Amino acid sequence: MPRISNQQALRQEVMRQCPEVAPAVIAELFEQLDAEYFRLFSSAEIAAHARLIATVNETQPVALQVTPGDPLHADMLLVTYDFFGEFSLITGLMAAYGLNIRAGQVFSYQRGPGRTTPWGSTTGGYIVDAFTVAYAPEQPFDQAAQRRFVAQLSSLVDLLRQGKLPEARATLNYQLLEAIRTSLQGFSAHLFPVEIQLDNETSPDWTIVDIHADDTPAFLYSLSNALAMRNMYIYRVTITSTQGKVHDQLCLGCRHGGKIT
Repeated sequence: MPRISNQQALRQEVMRQCPEVAPAVIAELFEQLDAEYFRLFSSAEIAAHARLIATVNETQPVALQVTPGDPLHADMLLVTYDFFGEFSLITGLMAAYGLNIRAGQVFSYQRGPGRTTPWGSTTGGYIVDAFTVAYAPEQPFDQAAQRRFVAQLSSLVDLLRQGKLPEARATLNYQLLEAIRTSLQGFSAHLFPVEIQLDNETSPDWTIVDIHADDTPAFLYSLSNALAMRNMYIYRVTITSTQGKVHDQLCLGCRHGGKIT
């Protein structure tokens, strides 16, 4: 379906495609996500995102939609509340389930005062993650695995909303270490070279970081966890993986505001 360039027309088309979603949910989506989001996704895709956002609540803080693609590949759409350090937990849990991210787009609602969740105010809103993943035949990401994934990620998000990021990390690390121990992927302890370029000029709000490296298991988890441990907030991510190489672009800021200097 061709992209609709006029945002008002696009909003009306999205509302037409998902009349069951409250207009306030769609209005906030259009207000909070940046222009790049609306260039990348069609009205049908945005409507699918809005449907998922509308299902997120206190008892179901994570919404997941998986669409099978080529053999052993799937498109994975994930929506949840946005908390500091959360992206590393998502990518770590994906690694524990044997999911290799081949491509991805990660968007966050704009941060600022006045955001409200069922458990109180927060500086974040939602995150909308769209991934293409690959998995091994001996570890399929079937419906049973998807239900376990959502339940475990929901538990991690619940720890985050209680301000228990260290406990969430410890819980995930235990599972990830167990996955590495039993994995057939052959996780390597070898340190591969990583090329990093920082750009503080292009964006008025964020430090843009371009990363080129070998595609190794749990690379994105290791990267995002290291950033979170250094109080760096990940606002936006583009992931590309081809022929054993990854190119990730991240928009980063300091946890409490400002660019990385």
